[in-house]
Amino acid sequence: KLIAQFQKGKWQRYIRESCPAVSGRSSLLDEAGNLNVGDGCAFDPGYRFTPEEWRAMMGETQRYEWVGDGVVANLEVSYSKYDKNTDDITYTIFLEFQDLATMIKRDQENQARDLKEGDAKGWGSTAKYLQGKKETEARNKILEANAIKRGDTVISR
Repeated sequence: KLIAQFQKGKWQRYIRESCPAVSGRSSLLDEAGNLNVGDGCAFDPGYRFTPEEWRAMMGETQRYEWVGDGVVANLEVSYSKYDKNTDDITYTIFLEFQDLATMIKRDQENQARDLKEGDAKGWGSTAKYLQGKKETEARNKILEANAIKRGDTVISR
């Protein structure tokens, strides 16, 4: 019901630059079409998990993100089954709101600082970051092409 409240309001799905902009089941899958547990990208909140997908995915914390009026809402959901002999499940739900401009500025400042410090220590942080960014862009292109092939869509950011 919490997800439905965001879907009905003036909130729009927020997709981070490092994540593929895909809809539906494709937001759960890796390049090979397998369930992608824990890659840190938000799922399509409009997609309804099958019971099997739910059990596979919710053992790890999963994220949904929206943006509206310059605010990012980050919803994280996970479950734990403490006793394997019962059907008792404990859900953990975390909802955080951040100012989008402040979040972007903070992330950019932190990244610039980390790259500068890493380069100063001889770690080649900037070069590694740029290589990783190219690899992420290539991976996202594959994931977006796969989404189109399976009938899902690529969403504008």
